[in-house]
Amino acid sequence: MPPVSAIHTRLKNVTQCLTTAVGTLDSLSDTFGTPFLPVISATALSLVAVIEKIKRNKDDCANLLENIYQIISAIIELHLRSKPTGQLSPAMLYHIAKFTETLNKIHTFAEALQGGSRLKQFFRQNEMSQLLKDCKQSLQVSLDVFQINTSQDLFKDIESMQGAIQSQEQELLELISTLSDNCFSDGDSLVCEARVSPVLSDKTCNWQRWFKTSETAQTHWLCCLQSHRYFTDVAGSWSRLSMHFIKSNHESVQSWVQVVLGKLAWQELSFTIQMWQPNTDAGSLLDVNLEAYREG
Repeated sequence: MPPVSAIHTRLKNVTQCLTTAVGTLDSLSDTFGTPFLPVISATALSLVAVIEKIKRNKDDCANLLENIYQIISAIIELHLRSKPTGQLSPAMLYHIAKFTETLNKIHTFAEALQGGSRLKQFFRQNEMSQLLKDCKQSLQVSLDVFQINTSQDLFKDIESMQGAIQSQEQELLELISTLSDNCFSDGDSLVCEARVSPVLSDKTCNWQRWFKTSETAQTHWLCCLQSHRYFTDVAGSWSRLSMHFIKSNHESVQSWVQVVLGKLAWQELSFTIQMWQPNTDAGSLLDVNLEAYREG
């Protein structure tokens, strides 16, 4: 087992890097609305706080935090490499969801290390060993998916690590700036202000101008609504938008619903979207079964 001072240094370095990376992850979440990022951020910060109070298994905890940091860094890099939209594929979002589950499992393990008498800890040793093994195996799956080569030496040069994090932050700022500058600039490659804002409202999106764009541009924008929060905001404004959709071609409306819900299918959400049929006075329900788009 490494000396106590060495483990303390490792924990200090990885905590510093992880906390900074979580800040960048929060910016990504606010910008693109990628599902699970807020949960990952909150769980990671809570995990750091829990591990700081743990008196044993610190070497294991340091290993776990280092792997978590590298995966979060890889998620950030994926967004930056997915220019110009910053959007990830449903398959990759599925792996991020699995990583979120793993993170919660690790948090459970860390909390279990905190309390209990020595006698209870002794009798729970096998259970804890199995939980730690499961955590490591799940983390390894994420490391393989995101193609990460782990190395403890990575955290010895903290200045280089901080430099890499700052570089990611700068790239993200440039990407956000590009998205903001290009908002409504091209009808067929529309990037709406809602994609650089955490809230959809009349103040952040010029609906009248949006509906004057082409159907292709509208579909492109709607494909960006991968976040349940964003889609709920749109659905909540349906009465305000319905008159605009009445004027549109019903087939095109149906197609973009399928595209958007296809993006959300992996979340196993169930939506019934109320739509108005074109050129009719009465409304009708268009039920979209997500199971049909699970492979979308």
